[in-house]
Amino acid sequence: MADCRRDVSLAGVTLSEPEPFDLVIVADNSKSLAWSRDQLAAGLRDLLTNVKGASVRVFLLTPTQYGADSAKARAPITGTPFVSWKDPATAQAYSPAVTTFEQSCTDPAGTPISCPDPEGTVSYRAHGSWTFRSPEPIAVIRPDMTDAEFQGAQQGVADQILALGGTGSPSEQPLCTLARYVTQPPSALAKNAVFLVISDEDDVSLPSDCLRGYDAELTATRQEIASTPCTSGCDMYSYSTKGTIHLAGRDVTCAAFTDTGTMIAGTEHSSAFGGDALASCDGYVSRPCTDAERADAKPACDPGQSVVKCQYRCETTDDVWCIARVTDSKVNACSQSFTFDGQTYDNLLGYCAGRGIFGPYDQCTGQGYYVDYIPSAQGNYTRIPLAPGSTPRDLGQYFRRRFRLRQLPTRRHRLRTLVLVSARQRAELRQQPDRCHRRPEARVFAV
Repeated sequence: MADCRRDVSLAGVTLSEPEPFDLVIVADNSKSLAWSRDQLAAGLRDLLTNVKGASVRVFLLTPTQYGADSAKARAPITGTPFVSWKDPATAQAYSPAVTTFEQSCTDPAGTPISCPDPEGTVSYRAHGSWTFRSPEPIAVIRPDMTDAEFQGAQQGVADQILALGGTGSPSEQPLCTLARYVTQPPSALAKNAVFLVISDEDDVSLPSDCLRGYDAELTATRQEIASTPCTSGCDMYSYSTKGTIHLAGRDVTCAAFTDTGTMIAGTEHSSAFGGDALASCDGYVSRPCTDAERADAKPACDPGQSVVKCQYRCETTDDVWCIARVTDSKVNACSQSFTFDGQTYDNLLGYCAGRGIFGPYDQCTGQGYYVDYIPSAQGNYTRIPLAPGSTPRDLGQYFRRRFRLRQLPTRRHRLRTLVLVSARQRAELRQQPDRCHRRPEARVFAV
């Protein structure tokens, strides 16, 4: 029996703990989520159950991009806001936003100055920027937590999500929030991360809605206020005729909506959106705009508004003045070549045709004038999106690419999306198939 004996030695094996990771939650804070607060509260009770015993930092973000500090971001001359930062019904700023806005200005020589009134006449150049507001974790889960400590942390996370309320923007942009998150320095991004998006609708925002910043410029000029006819030694000589224009444009009605698709009363307004000057309106009939024409007319709407109605039309207008001005008294622009605004024309009729004013023309006449001026200004700006592209998919791809470029190959990230829809909304959606809400679902995407 001695031959059946064998010696067995046992060695201790250390089981590695799960790697630490960040849980980044982007939670809807618009008014539409109020209907699902009870269901959301029930679901959040067990949100952290599966991470008990792990090392987890929990961060809470919102899909609201712009808050009260964005009030200073306005276009030169018109003062139009670059972004939608307040509720059009209450005028209250959206909060909490995930960005911080800053603007700096210089004079034309590049000397820093305090930013002037964008609707004024002081020359300036401005650069505005929105940067991600890095939050502190709302909870830190430790492996050595007692049951009571863990339950307290879990309840605290649920309470803070529910406390967001309905003060956020109805234009929910969780993809923009995620894209901004990955603009942080690599040292601020965790080795492992899970992204959880809680929303009751799809993100249909575009890269142009997710701004990194803008460049704007206002240049002081002079505006003519009085002209006195003269025969010699004149400041300028005006040559004029009348013609006809044929303009293909759109009549557009814009309005603001809640994120459940309800139009906010009192926000609708109509405007004419200019199009191309045509040689004739023959063959053109008034009709509803195509999808491409509606999208092209979106600039007629204020930030945060959508196109409600769009009608395409070609309109002919007679007796339209065409006027060119020269300073050389020896040039007769009715019949001779002249230069105006840096471009040379054969004569006045050639100038008019180049501006979309066609014949038959009235007789060309000329007159010299003494001119008086008052201060005026002209302005321009360029919006700078955070990500390239033109679709929501491009924002998602930007988010993924940034992680792949900025993180070590061994780092792992997952995106989980929870989309909630009530029974009432499902009934409404059957009648509005174009709305982008979904049935409740949870999906995980590899980043």
